Amino acid sequence: MSVSVKSPFGEFAVDTASPAVRQLASVLGLLLALGAVVVVPGAVILEPVAAWTGVVIVFALAGVAFVIPWPKIAPWWQLVLPVVTMLALGLFRAGTGGAQSMFTSLILLPLIFIAAAPGRRAIWLAIGTSVLTVAIPYLIGTAPWSDPLILRVVFTPLVFAVIASIINELSHRARVQVESSKLYADERERRLREVQASNEAREVALRELRASEAFNRSVWNAAVHEIAIVTELDGTIVAWGPGARNLLGPSAVQVVGSRNVTELLSEVSASAIRGEGEESEGGDRLLRRLVEIAGCDEQAGTLVELVRTEGEPLPTLMTCAPRKTPDGDVVGHIFIAYDMTQVNEASRLKDEFVGTISHELRTPLSSILGYLELARDEESGPLNDEQRHYLEVAERNAQRLLALVGDLLFVAQVDAGKVPMEFSPVRLGEVVRLSLETALPTAAQASVELVGEPGNEEATLAGDAMRLGQAIDNLISNAVKFTPQGGVVRVGVRREGNELVVYVSDTGMGIPEEEMHRLFTKFFRATTATKQAVPGVGLGLNITLAIVKAHGGRLEASSSVGEGTTFEMHLPVSPR
Repeated sequence: MSVSVKSPFGEFAVDTASPAVRQLASVLGLLLALGAVVVVPGAVILEPVAAWTGVVIVFALAGVAFVIPWPKIAPWWQLVLPVVTMLALGLFRAGTGGAQSMFTSLILLPLIFIAAAPGRRAIWLAIGTSVLTVAIPYLIGTAPWSDPLILRVVFTPLVFAVIASIINELSHRARVQVESSKLYADERERRLREVQASNEAREVALRELRASEAFNRSVWNAAVHEIAIVTELDGTIVAWGPGARNLLGPSAVQVVGSRNVTELLSEVSASAIRGEGEESEGGDRLLRRLVEIAGCDEQAGTLVELVRTEGEPLPTLMTCAPRKTPDGDVVGHIFIAYDMTQVNEASRLKDEFVGTISHELRTPLSSILGYLELARDEESGPLNDEQRHYLEVAERNAQRLLALVGDLLFVAQVDAGKVPMEFSPVRLGEVVRLSLETALPTAAQASVELVGEPGNEEATLAGDAMRLGQAIDNLISNAVKFTPQGGVVRVGVRREGNELVVYVSDTGMGIPEEEMHRLFTKFFRATTATKQAVPGVGLGLNITLAIVKAHGGRLEASSSVGEGTTFEMHLPVSPR
């Protein structure tokens, strides 16, 4: 341990456990004894050689003690210093009267040093050294062995043994207590460091939380063009974004906690979401359906109409995501709706433009075809083969252009929700047979085998024979175009429950999987088609899908690049 010592030069620490500092006790005791020799009349040096030898050894050891680097030496070597000091003090005692010396108590100073060492071996070392020290007068001949006081050689070490035992035990307890105190202090310091680190971590987390809250608040306040609505599981609104205020009208105070998100839907959207025959269902059913189609499961989104304060409908694209706790429990929903007014208007203008242009092109094309037909009738004179060939090319391209204009007009009608259909009983097998006959010359020219597979030729359904033929023609034409020479296209009809399925399967180039989701969009062209320079504008499948949907059916496709593609038209026998 160390103690603080104040001096004129300031305060400094003294390590009391250092052997050099402990040696000072013996030096001071010896100085006091020398002073007593000078002052006290009865205290005289009888054997100067022995006495002064002991003095020199003690002082020399004190000097050496301050030079030796004790921390680098094994602890037991430190006991050499008090052992030699005790023997040196025994010489001083032998020179100042031997067994009758008044300075016998000096031996206790290094004895304490030895006894305070760890372990019980220190006691035996102290006892052995004290016996030898007390016997020095007899060993060096300054006292006869017949001296009656020789019993002190036994009695005095016994007393010193008791003292050494007590000191050793007290030192042991003190060391245990010091060690316990040190462990307690270390534990306390460790806990203080942990508390400090925890406080620092909490401050950092608090700063990050505040920064995150500020960021989220900024993002929330910046969403002024999107409708953001947060609800409970039952649809009760708990947060109302600034965009909702701008686009719908009510303030957060008017809706939070008092209105349900389903109350914002227009009657048209609410009825469409519920489904036919379910208008009487409660709000829970409507909310579940809204969450389902808005994408809480698939992140798909849906088109819905929301109602403004003044009662006007607002077309929106709504998506939904679950609102979760940090533990992952779903406690509500987050609805995001985007204003589709401008998008719908742009789409309407585009379709109107396409429809108008297509309509305007149809009249001059019909006139051109009429005059080409008159020219081929040779009413204005005979035609040579080259002229006749030119007219045939012109007529063929005019027919292709007229067909394209017809497709564009049909697409415009589909987008406007006005698909012209004339339903009547239709033998689907007959429609497929006629489409195969139409496509046979093209298939033969492309060296593609066109196979009509038998089955269900007499099956009938209610539909538009001309439009169904148009849809099947599109599928067969695509299959032939995308199948290389030597390939096979198979076409047939089969029945599945209450549905008739027309399938067209080819061994062509196929469609990449990542492009399948865009297959039925307008003007889409697969990369396999563009790489092979296959002609087309990308309207056929979109038109086919519209015709199938108009019959209450669905169009499915599966494909593998390099292996082929299969299209299936699923048509209900009794259309919805």
